[in-house]
Amino acid sequence: MALSADDLQRLSGWLDELLELPEGEPRQTRLRQIGEADPRLRDRLAGLLAQADDGLADGLDALPDLVHALGDDGAPGSGQRIGPYALLRCLGEGGMGSVWLARRVEGEPRREVALKLPRLAGAPGAFAWRFERERDILAQLEHPLIARLYEAGTATLPDGGEQPWLAMEPVDGQPLGSYCDAARMDLRGRVQLFLQVLQAVQFAHGRLVVHRDLKPGNILVTADGQVRLLDFGVAKLLEGPSGSGQVTEVAAAPMTPMYASPEQVAGRPVGIASDIYSLGVVLYELLTGCRPYRLSRDTRGALEQAILDANLTRPSRTAPDRQAAERRASQPDSLRRQLRGDLDTIVLQALRPLPEQRYATAQAMEDDLRRWLAHEPVRAHPDSWHYRLGKFCRRHALPLGAASVATLGLVVGLALALDQARRAEREARRTQAVQDFLIGLVRDVGPGRARGGPLTVAELLERGERRLEGELGGEPGLRGAITDALIELHLESSDGKRSVALAEKRLALALAQDGEDSLGHGDALLLLGRAQVVQGRYEPALLTLARARQIFLAHPGQRADALLNADIRTAGALNSLQRHGEAIALLRALIPRLQARWKTPHWDEVNVRFMLATALASVGQRDEALRLVAELEPVLARGWPEQGYGVAAMQANLGYVLWRQRAFEPASTALQGAIAEMDRLLGRANSPAVDAGRTLGMVQLDAGRYAQADQVLQANLARSREVHGPADAEYALNLSFTVLSRLRLQRLDDAEAAARESLRIALAHPGLSASELRGLQRRLAQVLVQRGQAAEALTLLDTLISQERQLKQDQDPRHATSLLWRAGALAQLGRLGEAAAAARSAAAIHAAQPDSPTARVAQAKARLTEVLCLLPSRLPADRASASALLQAAEAALAADWPEGHPDRALAGAVRARWLQAEGQERAAAAALARHRADYQARSGAPLPEPLVVVF
Repeated sequence: MALSADDLQRLSGWLDELLELPEGEPRQTRLRQIGEADPRLRDRLAGLLAQADDGLADGLDALPDLVHALGDDGAPGSGQRIGPYALLRCLGEGGMGSVWLARRVEGEPRREVALKLPRLAGAPGAFAWRFERERDILAQLEHPLIARLYEAGTATLPDGGEQPWLAMEPVDGQPLGSYCDAARMDLRGRVQLFLQVLQAVQFAHGRLVVHRDLKPGNILVTADGQVRLLDFGVAKLLEGPSGSGQVTEVAAAPMTPMYASPEQVAGRPVGIASDIYSLGVVLYELLTGCRPYRLSRDTRGALEQAILDANLTRPSRTAPDRQAAERRASQPDSLRRQLRGDLDTIVLQALRPLPEQRYATAQAMEDDLRRWLAHEPVRAHPDSWHYRLGKFCRRHALPLGAASVATLGLVVGLALALDQARRAEREARRTQAVQDFLIGLVRDVGPGRARGGPLTVAELLERGERRLEGELGGEPGLRGAITDALIELHLESSDGKRSVALAEKRLALALAQDGEDSLGHGDALLLLGRAQVVQGRYEPALLTLARARQIFLAHPGQRADALLNADIRTAGALNSLQRHGEAIALLRALIPRLQARWKTPHWDEVNVRFMLATALASVGQRDEALRLVAELEPVLARGWPEQGYGVAAMQANLGYVLWRQRAFEPASTALQGAIAEMDRLLGRANSPAVDAGRTLGMVQLDAGRYAQADQVLQANLARSREVHGPADAEYALNLSFTVLSRLRLQRLDDAEAAARESLRIALAHPGLSASELRGLQRRLAQVLVQRGQAAEALTLLDTLISQERQLKQDQDPRHATSLLWRAGALAQLGRLGEAAAAARSAAAIHAAQPDSPTARVAQAKARLTEVLCLLPSRLPADRASASALLQAAEAALAADWPEGHPDRALAGAVRARWLQAEGQERAAAAALARHRADYQARSGAPLPEPLVVVF
């Protein structure tokens, strides 16, 4: 019997009520009353009650979450298809769903995955809206201790329902506790293994991803002793839109009660502190073999109340049995003694009832555990001289044990005096270290220190980082200040990779020092967001900048300029993600704010106006875009020597605006000048020049200079390999753009190889946005259509079109491109009516765009493609429609295609095909021969054969 969300909520309430009643007749009497009111649910409720009656250890943990009741009748089976995957065998099943070994049978790569199928009571469309965004974030958790989430999506079931799926890296290992018990691992060994867990959690927190369901079952240990965390961020991924009503209460708060934080149990917002609490519960159980709560009854309600009441037992006051102690290479009394003191303090610090009272970061918890391992004072412990004295004695037990009492007093007194001296010395050393660091960094510029040649900026900064780690590793305040400076220098040199890595370390340091809602944390978030934008990680950057903005708004007046900076970076990221409408609204609002802040023209305002021109050009608002550019020309003419790279970047943006207006020559000149200036300022190995080179290649392509475009894109690919490396998502993106020039030149073998290789690299090394990844897939489909591999192309295009529609992108020009090539694939398969309809839909999308040369040309090409699909038809209406479409397209192209453009010959070739369909064979043959020769002469490539898509 399949249950509705309402059934599920009634079951949950009744079960809580029954568990509160004494066992025996009172409980059975109430069960009979419920059964009379709703006979359908009585047996289900009795079964759940029987499971809970088995006791806490085998009841609360083993009791499936109530959502397990959903879908019993439609459980997945071996061989079933879920999205692009075929299920092989079930790996495990729990309350929130099942996990299957599955193999991808559509698309690339054809690998085996652990496919998680959550049971969620949501309406169709409740999950797809957020999967793409969250998947992009989670897919960036590339860490040896975290099992990767490859991709996520939703599949439509035969009954019209929706099945979310998550494809994850399969891991062969044992749960953390089971691994330690089997190895009879002592407390020190368990703590050392737990440090790996903390490192993985800290890595994810540094990328603003919270787990929210940390428990031993999600922490596996492989045979070689490596921890692997599972399901990182999946709880957030499965969450529905707040207040949407599309996800049930149970499904909207995925958690395991025994390891949940008080704020999770209370239904309050959760963050990093919630993960810290769960880590505390996991560590408690790992060390003691017991749970931390004192329960009045073995029920879920009692457990939740104990969590909310902070009704905890100190680890050292637990009562581990002999077997539990032996599994920890100890005896019960000895185990309790080992736990007493610092381990008690560390665990209870993580389990504080209020989030702000816990460890600020997983790194801070790791630091204290390392201090315990080294017999050093832990920071969670209240500081006192006798506490430090005890730690000193423990670290130096052998020499102190051999000394007399008098000697001991002398040594201890000397140690305390030395400690005070060291503190004074440390303060003086910090001041001197700042001076030495700056002087030493400048000294390294000299050729005498650079092995025969002057250091590059990148080499200089790399030396600065090594010196920072080596000389200032124990000075957090000093490290923070110098790290900020190094990040700024990296950003000025547009080194996104290094700046992101440094900014993530800086964020962790700020969290540990200042706390989650502090201005220091906000400043570190802003730095990270800026670095993510520079590296092209736009979607994570939006989340980072939004969090920084929240903190700045909570401290009015203290970070006004930082708030402006965050909004400017957010607008840039929105533009890069082609979310131009949002970018335009934000940029328009920013201009008066900047004018109020700076009474004379300021670079930030110039930059914002240029970004606005770029966004307007992208949506076809040509007149306003060009007006803005014209207004900015005299402002730029004054020179901005202090901006350096900023002027070059703006020149590149100008090239983009001119390209979108089909002003090919001025666009090419602007981009070439920008690249030369970037190279002069940053050296040849710089990422912004690669981005500008890609745009320059597209300018040459749209201008009809296909061989020249190919040279530019190939040279840019070589530069991308030098800057990014061959195993990088950015390199994959630049490789995919060479597909377009190779396609134009009819080098189809090379085009297909480049398309498949770019997709392989991008999937193996995530980093592109979901939109960019679809672009790679779309270019592969274009090659397949040109090669006549219509069936494979159609499968790929149908998947893309479905995704675009789910994301409400059915009026996006990229969706029109997908439809256009779908028309070509359908035509090759003889499905001409469908093909004509697809081309017609593509033309309608372009017609709905703001009027611009780009939109008019794209609409004309779609019309020509529809003509090709209609020509085989003998229906008078189709022939009349083809003639009218052909005339309209020719008129539009005559107005917008420059004289001498090779694509004019494409329109002529379609006219020749029309003559042929009209029975004018001789005229058609002559016209086709003339246009083939014309196209070859102008483009340096043969006319595409067969001509099924005009592109």
